[in-house]
Amino acid sequence: QAGSRHRLGMCRLAFGSIRQAVIDDYEIKKKGISYTINTVRYLKNKYKNLEKFYTIIGSDLLAELPSWKNFTALCRETSFLCFRRADTASSLKTPAVKSAACPDREPGKTPKIILFKNTLHPASSSAIRNHLASGCIRNRWLSVSVSAYIKKHNLYNSGK
Repeated sequence: QAGSRHRLGMCRLAFGSIRQAVIDDYEIKKKGISYTINTVRYLKNKYKNLEKFYTIIGSDLLAELPSWKNFTALCRETSFLCFRRADTASSLKTPAVKSAACPDREPGKTPKIILFKNTLHPASSSAIRNHLASGCIRNRWLSVSVSAYIKKHNLYNSGK
């Protein structure tokens, strides 16, 4: 397993070269229950110079968005960049998702959702962790820097 400090370190390595990406430890330092609306408001206040603000989610969370805390307020604060996942690709065709992503949505009522047309990844994060636990550190799905970090800190190792 990798604790929050290590997950943060791996995110910084994976996204550090992307100028537009912000990796922030607010939720880790805050401790306790973390609601997206609070995190978004904190980040927008901290990074006031940002022209656009997106919350990245996987398509597995798309259908759950209306149940999120203060969903209507959240829709006014952020847009969602939704990455397709292989295990939920069919859920993107549901009427609720289609209406949420529709450009003629009523402002403040449904979020702006950008469905990213990414290549579907063949492995889940669980499968990658299991692969690493079997002793194989070099993984075609991980960057060299993240693989090196995992090896250095002996993460996901099942003792092999």
